[in-house]
Amino acid sequence: SGDPYGSSVPARRALRDGSAVLAYEMNGEPMPRDHGAPVRVIVPGVTGARSVKWVASLEVADEESESFWQRQDYKIYPPNTSFDNLAQGAKHAIPIQDTPLQSAIT
Repeated sequence: SGDPYGSSVPARRALRDGSAVLAYEMNGEPMPRDHGAPVRVIVPGVTGARSVKWVASLEVADEESESFWQRQDYKIYPPNTSFDNLAQGAKHAIPIQDTPLQSAIT
């Protein structure tokens, strides 16, 4: 089954305008399992990897989650990072939080 998924959102982002929610219902019905039941975190404006499904616990901490996905996978690495210096690049990698604009309809 592997390591459990973990993710972090800075408190200032999660509490920014009161729009972050812990969802246990969808359209007035209990949250379906494939959409994250029993509880899903939804943080509008933050990349979908931070809207975690199947939440088992929440933790308020001074640093980001220790999970592989938060610490190594969903990061923006410096341009000079390669597989040869990945550990060094990880020290300077920035966690992906924002969902960048991918297209526009005019």
